[in-house]
Amino acid sequence: MARFVFLVFNAFINVSVISYVNKMTSDQRVALVTGSSSGNGYETSLTLARKGFMTYATMRNLTKGESIKSVAEKEKLPLKIV
Repeated sequence: MARFVFLVFNAFINVSVISYVNKMTSDQRVALVTGSSSGNGYETSLTLARKGFMTYATMRNLTKGESIKSVAEKEKLPLKIV
């Protein structure tokens, strides 16, 4: 059974989110991150994908997503831009 992590946060609790993620042990993990074109959303999306989450990175302006898309492709991360 998949575990879902829904992230709604600001800069002050980003460390708490990553700490929680490190404790998860499910084989199939899915994350939906908003605001992934820059800032905390960008970094959180990449961090979760690097930790094995199938990460769905959302943003209002898809053209700003080229940066995260190129990083994900280069590192072969499980990240999709939606």
